[in-house]
Amino acid sequence: DFERGAGSCQVKIIDFAHAKEMKNNAAKSGGDSEEIRGDIFALGNVFKDLFLNDSDRNAPDSIMNLIADLLQVSDAAYTSLKDTDDDLEQMVELPEMFVFERSEEEMSKTLKFLPGNLYGRDKERAVIVDAYRRIASRSPNSGDSPEIIFVSGHSGTGKTSLVEQLSGEVKSNGGHFITGKFDQLRRAQPYTALINAFKDLCDSILEMGPAMVVKVSLAIKQAVGEQGRVLTDVIPRLTHLIGEQPEVVHANGIEAQNRLMFLLRMFLRSVSKASSLVVMSMDDLQWADGASLDLIRMLVTDSENDSFVFIGIARDNELSDTHPFVLTCQEIQKQNDNITKIKMGNLALRDANRFVCDEMGMQMRCMRPLVNAVYEKTNGNVYFMIQILLYLQDEQVLVFDRENFIWEWDENKIGPKLNSITNVTNLVATRIMKCPTEIRTILSVAAAIGSSFDEFTIMLAIKDGDSVVLPVENSEVSSYSIKKIRTLIHTAVMEGFINTTKVKKQYKFLHDSIQEASYSLLSLEESRSLHLQIGTLTFQNSTEKEFEKLLFFAVDHLNKGSILIHSEETKMHLSNLNLRAAQKAIKSSAYGPATEYLRTGIRLLCDGDWEDNSIGHWGNEYKLSLELFTSLVECLYCIGCLDQIEKHVNEIFRHARCFADKQRAHRYLIKCLTGMGKLEEA
Repeated sequence: DFERGAGSCQVKIIDFAHAKEMKNNAAKSGGDSEEIRGDIFALGNVFKDLFLNDSDRNAPDSIMNLIADLLQVSDAAYTSLKDTDDDLEQMVELPEMFVFERSEEEMSKTLKFLPGNLYGRDKERAVIVDAYRRIASRSPNSGDSPEIIFVSGHSGTGKTSLVEQLSGEVKSNGGHFITGKFDQLRRAQPYTALINAFKDLCDSILEMGPAMVVKVSLAIKQAVGEQGRVLTDVIPRLTHLIGEQPEVVHANGIEAQNRLMFLLRMFLRSVSKASSLVVMSMDDLQWADGASLDLIRMLVTDSENDSFVFIGIARDNELSDTHPFVLTCQEIQKQNDNITKIKMGNLALRDANRFVCDEMGMQMRCMRPLVNAVYEKTNGNVYFMIQILLYLQDEQVLVFDRENFIWEWDENKIGPKLNSITNVTNLVATRIMKCPTEIRTILSVAAAIGSSFDEFTIMLAIKDGDSVVLPVENSEVSSYSIKKIRTLIHTAVMEGFINTTKVKKQYKFLHDSIQEASYSLLSLEESRSLHLQIGTLTFQNSTEKEFEKLLFFAVDHLNKGSILIHSEETKMHLSNLNLRAAQKAIKSSAYGPATEYLRTGIRLLCDGDWEDNSIGHWGNEYKLSLELFTSLVECLYCIGCLDQIEKHVNEIFRHARCFADKQRAHRYLIKCLTGMGKLEEA
């Protein structure tokens, strides 16, 4: 029954002996290939008997057209039975699109490639699902180590989409699927991606009901004892599970780092054992900071957590043999060999054709010339293909025929347009440049903020009183209302540049290349000015409590625009903020990022190279200078840069006003010399 939603069907049995006679009759008419043409004609007659000889049945136009094409003898639409098979497969799998007649409202007149659909990835999907099910089927307390899955490939091959396919199965089985993503423009902020994942975990537990919340809360408290404050300082959302925690004894250096790593490991272990399996996905690991990589190594090598799956996603073309992530993987493999590796390549031509045709609602044989041309340019990179098709639509080379409900293209213009494309980032930038000025500016501001952002930060970044002033120089737009900002964000969503998230008024770029392209539209001067404005307005429009949460975010932006600061007072203020950010990072045992904050603070303090200009600031900003240099000595020791410690210690010794001010530097110098085997000097 061809009626939509009908609950009945008919089964027909037909004698194929008659098909042979029809085939022989068709072959007599000749053609390019008599044998193939005869088969196609015979199949058309079989379908005709099945669908058109019953006066009580009304076959859809799609079936009528298919039969008509099969029965054409000269200039036939079908040139192979494989084309017929492709069309029938599309009808079976997507009947709403390829069988039933669609209204004008249902037909997409603009291309919209929605994320989530996977083509040509059956093998990779089977591997990742099998790895998950392997650990999901373990008996409790099996004594096995966590399962590790590494997904690698070039940008645009669908790595993230593959991993997201697992989310539904994990959640339907009562598990926790948590995610984090590292950001190229926010690499100085320690643990950002992991903290976001742990926030997801806390929220996932809170959604499981009061009884489970109580059970998990008790398990966490038992696991971490009186040290819960260390965790809630790093993961504020955890207070919703275990409440406010009392202060703990302060720890320094390696001791503090080891304590945090141990407690985070115990936290994850207690949650997975008390509730259910935890699957953590970390995207863009090629941009991970050293502190985060150390923590990941600690979590995935926990031999007592058999209910944890870690999925790491990285662009392998951006990884050298000495890349920190590669070195971390080598260390992990020495301690845990439960590793599954998935390499994502480009799509095969057939899969690429099926993907494009399904998304556009067109038959594969009709789209093959266009897809072949696009495939040749992209080598089957999914994201690159999408961007080219959107670009061709923008250029009016690919247009929707409203009368016949089909997509058409100008073959004479396709080649020159494709030849003008160099890479996907430049292509996306070209598409963005065709947007109205206001949309471009919103995207550039969002890109400067990061791969994900919220409405409040966008507005805060460009707010001036009751209106919005664009920070980008030479902008055609002076100011507009907050209401218009919301409208522009919505338009950017509709244009397919950004997407909403599960958190209200939060957004993310649909792909890294869109963020990169949006950011590339800014000149160096514009980007510095924008970062400075974002940081300044974040500081000015936040309460002390709010600013503490946004400290890394604000200081990173201020540092990127610091070259534009000329006021000595403002430089000293930013130097103090860098010290404050470093101290917060040290508290989280993130000594690498802390080192960078301290170096920046010293540079601002000395107005350049401290070795050439060190006298003035010691006299004018003694306390700040002492704390910056002493904290830097501590961080250098903790990250193993022992060869750099002595010159900084000597700087402290030259300017310290009393022995007490030299004491911390003395202690780390002794540790340094001891570590270098210089016991007599120590």
